[in-house]
This record gives sequence, C-alpha cells and structure tokens, in this order.
Amino acid sequence: MTGTELLYQRNEYWITFGLFLALILIACCGYLWGRHHRAKGSDKDTTQLSILQSSVLGILALLLGFTFSMAISRYELRVSLVVTESNAIGTTSLRAKMLPDPFRQTAAIALRDYIDTRLDIYDAVDPLKVVDDEAKERDLQNQLWSVAVGAAKQDPHSIPIGLFIATLNDAIDLQANRDAAVRNHVPENALVLLMLVAACALGMVGLGYGWSDRAHLGQIVVISGVIALVILIIIDLDRPRRGFIRVGQRSMITLAETLHHEAP
Repeated sequence: MTGTELLYQRNEYWITFGLFLALILIACCGYLWGRHHRAKGSDKDTTQLSILQSSVLGILALLLGFTFSMAISRYELRVSLVVTESNAIGTTSLRAKMLPDPFRQTAAIALRDYIDTRLDIYDAVDPLKVVDDEAKERDLQNQLWSVAVGAAKQDPHSIPIGLFIATLNDAIDLQANRDAAVRNHVPENALVLLMLVAACALGMVGLGYGWSDRAHLGQIVVISGVIALVILIIIDLDRPRRGFIRVGQRSMITLAETLHHEAP
C-alpha cells in the first residue's frame, strides 16, 4: 500500500454510505435544475437528453463491469496463492524429515514458527504488528536457509538435501508472490473515475425526471443504493485482511495444526 491510496486507508462502509448520499443529492440537484429549465426545452432537447442519459449509463455499466472484473481476478489470485504456498510449506516440512540431525529438528521447529507467523501476518490489521511479524518472518527464513546451507556443507551430494533446498526456495518465492498479490489493489484512479461517472449518471437521471416533471425519489434511492453496493463489493474484494469478503486461510490453518501435532 502506498501513501497515495487514500481510499484504501478509509473504512469502506463509510465510503459507500457517503457515496450513496452523494448520489441521491446529485440526482435531486439534477431534478431541480431540470424542472427549473423544462419550460425552455423542446422535443429535440428531450431526445438529446435521453440519448445522453443512455450514453452515460452505458459508460457506467461498462466501468462497473471492468472494475469488478479487476477486483475479482485479484481476489481469485490471492485465494490460489494461499493453497499454493501451504502446499510448498507442507512439502518443505516433509522433506525436512529426511535431513540429518540436528538439522531435521531445527528445521521442524522453524517451519512451525514460520507458518504461525504467516498466519499472524494475514490476521493482523494494525500496520505496526504487520511490520513486526514480517521482521520475524525474515528471521525464520534466514534460519531455515542456514539449516539448508549447513546440511549441504555436511553432505554436498545428498539428494534429499537438494530436494529440501528446492522446495524451501519455492516456499520463500511464494511468500513474496503472495505478499505482492495482497498489495496489488485495483488502481485508486479507477475507483475515483467510477464514482465520478456514477455521479454524472445520477445527475443525468435526476435531470431527466425534472425535465419531464416526474419526481421518482424511490427509483433514485434504489439506483443509488445498487451502484453504491456494487462499488462496496469492489472495494471489499480488494481488502483481503478486513471486510466481509476475506481470503480464507483454511489450508494454511490445517497445515499449521498438522505440524504442531507432529513431534519436533
């Protein structure tokens, strides 16, 4: 997360509620403006307004679909990487059992602490705790790599040691990939553009109602609510550590329970 991602640092429910109220207010302003100027309009103006409304609503629908697709693809990648990383750590744990003593016991203990730390990182919301856990994670990676180096020096031609080093390297690479996927959000500019187009669309809807002198507050509330809810889902999909749509850690939790039940 960068310092310029202001929306990501704010509560998504307040963002959605504020957007919902803003859309209703903009639609009402459009209605009042259209009602005030309807006497000066002609049938040609009404036709042009209808075309403009359809165009703006079409653009809004396109942007909603495009942005939702971006958010869901990032969410699916994060879910996939959880399973891939847990498989890599599990394979590393199995191959660590083939290491000679005392490397086998040291690796088993470090791997248990490592997966616990990985779970703590994704349960943490406080940025300071995340930083502390990431520092502990790097220390454990260095410890595991020291085990691999020590075992390789003791027996440079051992196939089990070579297999352990390969899967340990995969686990470390997947950690970096998964952390990068968590930080890869839908661009904030895209969300801002989406909200601006939504505001224009509701303004045009209100203008059309005012131009025809038909007040449909209920329809405006429904349209505003639907648009705000879709944007809420988009934002929530992009926040794997909080919100009501979260990336499940079941495979990592199951692996941690398995490692803790095994003897060191």
